[in-house]
Amino acid sequence: MNYLERKDAELIEQAADDTQRRAAIEHLTKARRWAFWRATVFFAGFLSVSLSAGFSGRSLTSRVIVGLVLLGVMTVLLGMDFMRRDSDLRLLKLADRFSGKSVV
Repeated sequence: MNYLERKDAELIEQAADDTQRRAAIEHLTKARRWAFWRATVFFAGFLSVSLSAGFSGRSLTSRVIVGLVLLGVMTVLLGMDFMRRDSDLRLLKLADRFSGKSVV
């Protein structure tokens, strides 16, 4: 079983059990918030470095270019992590609503 199949099976198991589902909703809510702020901080760093490099009028050094590429890649990866957590959270909330015992 590969990683995606394991994560799918884990999500289905959490959605089926009331106590696991509520615990997962609480955990994913906090994790989604942290993922959002991490992506925001990396994007702000990317934006500030790129704008300061652009407004300085000097040519970009290889260190600045490598830094911008790394910040850009990390921003994209953290944004994808945020979207994955948001998607899982929405699915668990939907399962909670359909179970008839919705708390959220």
